Amino acid sequence: MNYFDSADGNKEKYLQKAQGGAAHGGGAVLNSSSSEFKLLNNWINSLETEDETAAVEAPTAPTARGFFEDVQLASPEQTLRRAALVFARRLPTESELAAVRNGGEGALPGLLRGLMTGDGFDMFVANGADEVLLMSAFQKGNIENEGLQILDQGSNTMLYPEGAKMRWDWAKKYGGGNGMDRPADWDFSRYGANSLVLQPLELFKYVIGNDKNYKEILTADYTMVNNVLNKIYRSNVSGLPPYNVDIFESFETLHADTSVYEFKPGKDNGRIFHTENSLNNTEQFCIEKDDSNNICYERYTKTLPFVSVPHAGIVTMTAFLPRYP
Repeated sequence: MNYFDSADGNKEKYLQKAQGGAAHGGGAVLNSSSSEFKLLNNWINSLETEDETAAVEAPTAPTARGFFEDVQLASPEQTLRRAALVFARRLPTESELAAVRNGGEGALPGLLRGLMTGDGFDMFVANGADEVLLMSAFQKGNIENEGLQILDQGSNTMLYPEGAKMRWDWAKKYGGGNGMDRPADWDFSRYGANSLVLQPLELFKYVIGNDKNYKEILTADYTMVNNVLNKIYRSNVSGLPPYNVDIFESFETLHADTSVYEFKPGKDNGRIFHTENSLNNTEQFCIEKDDSNNICYERYTKTLPFVSVPHAGIVTMTAFLPRYP
């Protein structure tokens, strides 16, 4: 029902105000003989026609209850099965099925919460975060990732003396590989880059898996480190597998290693500021390649002062910054 039908005389009162009557403070606006006044009158009449049409059609209009009339809800057991496949990447266990059969719908909240743990749920969270952040594009080589070369030869590696030393030690023992019979230089470099790519996704897993405040995604005063970054950052986080250069002995040992996928919260305490003095305190050796191009490796010859890098969740992570500059 509109204003004009809500009480007798509203239409006349409205038209009188337009002509300056009915104590209209704004005075006369329209003259009763003007075309504008006729348009206003016709518009009010059209509202009455719309109301009459709506009143006739209303009984045939679908209702919310009618819209869902033929919908059949999944059974508690079906809901559990679907949730297990989505959250835990597995089928429900026999004990979970027994619990939902005995407890029905009331057993679902506890069972669903139990599915939100373990490797399957971690993968669910990481994949969901990556669908938004698109971090894996770095790994596929779809976008420039020069800023992630923390174990490659260049300024990024030299910002981290421990990273430069790790590269030096690797090259002394396994350098010169062509990528065919054993891992090559780029395989070693990729190990560091992939560690940085995983950092933002690991933060999501850590915050959600430990029921922490979701604000920490953007405000956490820490980053996420695996055994590679733990060493480069000088984080001194306990409980991580030790970094072992011998995983690069062959492709078999490299592909068999899963320690790089274990992350814990840590701090970046391994960075230095480049100065003329720091760059003058390095030594170098080179390995000649088959194409007569040399690959050179540097390390620092003296201990330099380190700085502690401030953190703000994913906002200060190396992979996030070039992805969303």
